[in-house]
Amino acid sequence: MTTVEQALRQAADLFHEVGSAIAADDLIVDCRNAKLADKLRENQRSRDQLKKIAADGLELCTQAVIPRGAGMFHAISKALAGENLLRVHRIHIRLISADGFELCVRELARLGAAGVSIHECSERSMEEHW
Repeated sequence: MTTVEQALRQAADLFHEVGSAIAADDLIVDCRNAKLADKLRENQRSRDQLKKIAADGLELCTQAVIPRGAGMFHAISKALAGENLLRVHRIHIRLISADGFELCVRELARLGAAGVSIHECSERSMEEHW
């Protein structure tokens, strides 16, 4: 039986994998560094692989009763449904995967999960730091 914490960690990993795959496709186009390009290729996933990841995430979140996560994986699956929809909806998919990852991490932090902390900076703090 998967605990809620385990399910949230697994869901976060799946959201991250989807987002990383979309980002890799976007970044590799202009990449001139061979080592970085190889790393980006490792993160690329086919549309069928992304559909499987989204289906696995939907099932995981449904079984663990994480309705917002399930809804986000359902939205990713829907965006991947058509032949050309990955190209059309890639920004939408990337935003959903980022929101899903954040949702899982924030919930893990709220539960007091080991190894998870949330650090928030104001816009001014970010400007001063960078």
